[in-house]
Amino acid sequence: MSSLTVYNKSNKRTGQIELDDHVWSVDKNDHVVWLAVKAYLANQRQGTACTKNRKFVHGGGSKPYRQKGTGRARAGTSRSPLIRGGGVIFGPNPVDYSQKLNKKSKNLALRIVLSEKLRSKNVIVLDKYGIEEYKTKAVESLLAKFSKKKLLVIDDVLNNEMYFSTRNLKNANYSTSLELNSYQALNCDDLMFTEASIKALEKRLKKG
Repeated sequence: MSSLTVYNKSNKRTGQIELDDHVWSVDKNDHVVWLAVKAYLANQRQGTACTKNRKFVHGGGSKPYRQKGTGRARAGTSRSPLIRGGGVIFGPNPVDYSQKLNKKSKNLALRIVLSEKLRSKNVIVLDKYGIEEYKTKAVESLLAKFSKKKLLVIDDVLNNEMYFSTRNLKNANYSTSLELNSYQALNCDDLMFTEASIKALEKRLKKG
């Protein structure tokens, strides 16, 4: 069973935490991770781009000019795509880009990414964040003690003060053990947990 050193907010060792091998010792599988990331990014797309073709453009009920004698091509409506103010030819319409991936595959992908982060020594564990006053400057000072790289801060439950304090930091993001996904874990250099958030994450992934 793997273990990690636990630090306090002053970057001093306070003990060890045992890690569940089911979550943190999974063999690498790029294909499963790729499927999970692809599905996540696809599901972020709104697909709401929409234009009106001649069917949906208002007006155009009367013939714009007589059929013969003008020297112009015949026209039955002023909402033709060939005329200014008319419909759009082959314009975009709402599309559903969402992709489904079963829960077991999502959990496996996350466990693979976590295992790779652990093997590359990019996982940091604190006993608790212990910030007395939640301000961006205070959080930035805490995180700088442990990592100068892009960092993902993970809580066991949502802490709005911590979330708002990290939101304006260039090299930090915030998530919870319940919401953490493969893309978030890959899109950072280091992962920062508390002891409580690690246990909550292991409980969530225990059945996956």
